[in-house]
Amino acid sequence: MGSSSNRKKNDNFRVNSPKKQGGDKGAGGSGGNSSKEDINVTCPMAFDVSIKPSRLLPDGTAVTIRGTELVAMGESVGKLQPRQIQMITKCSEKGITYSGKILNRKDKPYVRFTQNT
Repeated sequence: MGSSSNRKKNDNFRVNSPKKQGGDKGAGGSGGNSSKEDINVTCPMAFDVSIKPSRLLPDGTAVTIRGTELVAMGESVGKLQPRQIQMITKCSEKGITYSGKILNRKDKPYVRFTQNT
């Protein structure tokens, strides 16, 4: 929170669409299941995917998605889970895209996908 009206340069700002009020569904006009999903939950700012490359790849190596495969430097380094594919697809329909880069932490490589802003 804080008292300053200035945002940090690395802050990301995203406003959710307002939830529907009233309506003809449900008792008492509560709207039932008509409320929208929270975009911050549906499309997280970043998420990680474990990979198993055949060789150590440097930090920051770009990763592309080809179907369910994760490809870096011309080789397959892992796969996306069905729920991750569904999330990326749903977010892309909302205009949110992700880019991935390899990170090596304690002998455990993974891909960090972050939103393109």
